Amino acid sequence: MNHYHFVERKPTAEELLDLRQAVGWSIGDPESFEKGLKNSIWSLCPDGR
Repeated sequence: MNHYHFVERKPTAEELLDLRQAVGWSIGDPESFEKGLKNSIWSLCPDGR
């Protein structure tokens, strides 16, 4: 069984862009990502373990 570890933090705009590319979504505008992330109430990211 795989185990995943997460941390409470906002992703960077670059991490969000990488995720969108990995799943085949449109790239969008990094400035919009920054604005949206600043307005996020809560976020969860993998911690790389």
